[in-house]
Amino acid sequence: MQMIVEEINILYTVFLPFDNVKVSHPNWQLLSKPIGNYSKNPDMSERIEFSIDVSTGIGTIDQLRTRVKG
Repeated sequence: MQMIVEEINILYTVFLPFDNVKVSHPNWQLLSKPIGNYSKNPDMSERIEFSIDVSTGIGTIDQLRTRVKG
């Protein structure tokens, strides 16, 4: 069955089938299921928010920035 992944969380993933009825599956169940990605978009990106202590040196922040941009 083809579905669109709407949301991925730590414990579950929400899928949106073509009938627009959201389906939520626990991630532990998905570990044993084959899942194909048929429409990977090259412009896809992910946003991650995190905090850095105010005492963190600029050199450490630059190293992190370089690693993340990889």
